Amino acid sequence: MWLCMLDVYVHANIHTYHYKHILKQTSSVNRPRKLKFLNPKKNSLSLYKKKLAPRAPGTLTDMYGFVCSHEEYLLEKEFYRVYSGIRKQRDHEWVEYLKSIGEHTHTYTHAHIHSYTHTYIHIHIGGAENLKPAGVYKPSKDLKQMCRQGIPVAYRCLVWQKISMSSLYKLHYPANYYASLVSNIHTLKDKKVFTDIEKDVDRTFPEHAFFAPGGEGEFIVRFV
Repeated sequence: MWLCMLDVYVHANIHTYHYKHILKQTSSVNRPRKLKFLNPKKNSLSLYKKKLAPRAPGTLTDMYGFVCSHEEYLLEKEFYRVYSGIRKQRDHEWVEYLKSIGEHTHTYTHAHIHSYTHTYIHIHIGGAENLKPAGVYKPSKDLKQMCRQGIPVAYRCLVWQKISMSSLYKLHYPANYYASLVSNIHTLKDKKVFTDIEKDVDRTFPEHAFFAPGGEGEFIVRFV
């Protein structure tokens, strides 16, 4: 068993330690905020200490929220300072590319009642829907190159749904399909599945504040 300054973290063999004995040990802490039992089968004590230790004020994180050193923080800032121009250019290229795919122009002439005519031009603008319509053809060379160079954050979710055809597969299921799966979790008979999920949840992003044990991020990952 080990204790932290404000919180009490219990690391004990529950088969040999009675609960009242554990509570007696916690009396050495003046003001515990919470009592958390650690599972040695999931993580070692050293890993728990590292994950649960309070972060010092001023701890640096990168743009994605992961803890980083001062040197890594400065390198990232310098990289994005240099890269910002390239990123803006790439974003512009994606906007133009999404507008152009599937684009076609139709011109037709309408005779006016008076002796002159009007010419109308109908333009159909492309979009992400045309990246891989219904999965009937393979990605073009241009699309492959664009993806390898990086997809802007604003379009990343939509683009990957289209080129992976996940948006198409999603149409094969009811709109509430995911919610129904979550609501039926308790019906699973293989409890080992839950044990494996809990192991992976704790090990997914150990250096990310949002996914700290007991945090909102950890709860979200559990339902991926």
